[in-house]
Amino acid sequence: LALSTSGEGALRTALPIRTALGVGVSWGPWTFELDGSLNIPIDDELESEVDEVENRSEGADAAVSETRSRASYRVPSRTTFNPSFGAEYYLSPSLSLLAGVSSNFSSLRSLRPVASIGNLAQARSDHLSASFGVGSYWNGGELLFGLQFDYGWGQSLAVNPYAVPNDWSVVDMRSYAITFVISGATDLNAILRTVDN
Repeated sequence: LALSTSGEGALRTALPIRTALGVGVSWGPWTFELDGSLNIPIDDELESEVDEVENRSEGADAAVSETRSRASYRVPSRTTFNPSFGAEYYLSPSLSLLAGVSSNFSSLRSLRPVASIGNLAQARSDHLSASFGVGSYWNGGELLFGLQFDYGWGQSLAVNPYAVPNDWSVVDMRSYAITFVISGATDLNAILRTVDN
């Protein structure tokens, strides 16, 4: 048995309603910041209308039969809330310690594979991140550097070779990442003063 499917059509995506709120507080040498973002879907994450052509052959000497059809595929979405929190402690006016945690939850629902070309989303994952670093400040500029640790979990589509014909299966996945971050800010006057010195 040989089977192939092709198609063409249109893909539509709907942007969610997104609102965010943040608040910061300074208390002595401490600075705290709390943020949150809310995503509310107004429709499916992805939607596609596809004109499909399926070619099927039952054997090497069998004729190829062609079947045409029209299919609709959708990827449902869900409401998500992503909070984040950060703190900074000033050891001196020019030196501080920073730390924070944040989340990034996927707006996709659980994957449901179809035995065709309509798998619009191949994977979905949620992430939790934690970071810490050091900040240095001077007149006209700042320099921040640190590490960010990220842990992700979710689902992914994989081909199941033990099914005949081969089919899609949903498998769990995990990811780990460490990122070195360096950032800074300055102004033109500070650069000119450095050149003059």
